[in-house]
Amino acid sequence: MSMRALLAVFNGTNRNDVLTGGAGGDQLFGLAGRDELEGGAGADLLDGGADTDLASYRNALSRVWVDLALGQGILGDAVGDQFVSIEGLIGSAYADKLYGDAGNNILHGLANNDELDGRDGNDRLQGGAGADVLRGGDGFDTATYVDSVFRVIVDLGGAVSGGDAAGDTLISIEAVTGSMHNDILTGDGGNNRLRGLDGNDTLDGAGGNDRLIGGRGFDSLDGGAGTDWALYSRSESGVTVNLGTGLGSGGAAQGDTLTGIENLIGSAHDDHLIGDAGSNRLVGLGGDDTLEGGGGDDRFFGGAGGDAFNGGDGFDMAVYRDAGQQVIINFRNAQHSGAAAGDSFSAVEGIVGTAFNDSIVTGDADNRIFGGAGNDFMDGGDGNDLLIGGAGADFMHGGPGIDTVGYRGSDAGVTVFTSGGLNSGGHAEGDVLSWIHNVNGSLFDDAITGDVLANRLRGLDGADVLTGRGAADDLTGGLGADRFAFVDLSDHAEALLAPGATISGYAAENGDRIRDFTAGEDLLRFDAGMFSGDVFNTDNVAALGLASAADTAFAFTGGTLFYVSYASQANFLAGQATLRALADLDGVASLANSDFEFV
Repeated sequence: MSMRALLAVFNGTNRNDVLTGGAGGDQLFGLAGRDELEGGAGADLLDGGADTDLASYRNALSRVWVDLALGQGILGDAVGDQFVSIEGLIGSAYADKLYGDAGNNILHGLANNDELDGRDGNDRLQGGAGADVLRGGDGFDTATYVDSVFRVIVDLGGAVSGGDAAGDTLISIEAVTGSMHNDILTGDGGNNRLRGLDGNDTLDGAGGNDRLIGGRGFDSLDGGAGTDWALYSRSESGVTVNLGTGLGSGGAAQGDTLTGIENLIGSAHDDHLIGDAGSNRLVGLGGDDTLEGGGGDDRFFGGAGGDAFNGGDGFDMAVYRDAGQQVIINFRNAQHSGAAAGDSFSAVEGIVGTAFNDSIVTGDADNRIFGGAGNDFMDGGDGNDLLIGGAGADFMHGGPGIDTVGYRGSDAGVTVFTSGGLNSGGHAEGDVLSWIHNVNGSLFDDAITGDVLANRLRGLDGADVLTGRGAADDLTGGLGADRFAFVDLSDHAEALLAPGATISGYAAENGDRIRDFTAGEDLLRFDAGMFSGDVFNTDNVAALGLASAADTAFAFTGGTLFYVSYASQANFLAGQATLRALADLDGVASLANSDFEFV
């Protein structure tokens, strides 16, 4: 019989198929769907196609050794096998070696003492019965005991015992899924995910930021140190969980006790999630949920449905970042629509919008509005508000109070005018600002210009140009070589300097404050057109003695930069100079000519 006659081809469907070959060298094609391909004896070609597919050796008569990274089998029925689009392996009833690749793999050892190595990727390892070695490798890897007929005790920081876990060795494992019995699962110092399934389970996250899923049964969830979550997303009915009392009821939360848990994820049903005195994140998912923050600065994620948010004390925010449509929120008339349809807000100070064109109007408190992507309309109302439009051409109206716009998340430098200018660059492109006093720039090179009122301008990173214009401004360049620009000196308080006098003793009045000027790196920028004569820089040790009525001088003393000139020829002849305090420079001892720039 020819080799061609021994070869068989098996084609699956676009559903979840189980294909089994014969004794010869077969070709199995799973196509779409989650398929299980078992070639049997012989050198087989196993092509899973789309989705997550498994190569199976569950009926092999001896141990197998398979390495997905090599793309072939090495021992037993796997010898000569080749793999295409295979993401998982099922071993035999013997002592197998199953090795993954750089992707996310599923390795299932069945009975006996198996060695499973996930290598890279986020892998799921199930040793089955026997003393198994489960090595996760890189990535976030899970050891699962879902088929164990007895409870398991697994401590990622120590020993394991009971049921299918007896004798197992776990290496580089970050997550554990227990059995259908009363399991004890304990994490380590890292970020772990512990899932109890059925039974009255005890889950202890220990250190790290952990996620605990008790499942059905009366479970004890202890997050330990770190910021930890309790998840009820698989609950078949709504849950009520109170972090303040540490008790749960309804659905999968029935009989649960919670300790050291900071955040909650509810179910797809109508949940009631209550925080504690700390800062909590409460996620409602589907259903008409009631989320109560208690104390602390809380974040609410209502999800689908008409949700009720009650922030309680602290600065609390409702987040719509992942919504599939725009939100229209108005705290003043309580009319909400789009992704916020049916929602209600009490003691909520901040809103995070969607990736669409949102309209968000807040009330009298000090609010924060984050528009996200899209062309958003934001109105802070009364209070001292922070408005962050994000990408898109946004309209930001601060209203009464001292209001700030922020561009820290911009992907490029911004040019921003608090009043009357054309805003451009990065997330400022197309923005319109109304009743805005303060600006926080981006991490790039920004140009930020204030108005006739007192402004607070922050450049953050990058080589920024900050122009305060009128009134007493507060300027901080941040990292980078920054320029602090003065375009009009007439708005600073004026004093008359007596003939022959020095500046010592004059206080800065109505001057700006520059918080982080670095001599030799940053620059004080002036419009050269403001000066008609010579310009001098002096340390004020002696009287100024300017040579002409047109001359001016800058004097820096006591941390204050002064501007000195003569108002007229008569003043010059009388020796009476005009003195203006321009700015206080925090932490600066002296200035040199090289610290000034005239353009």
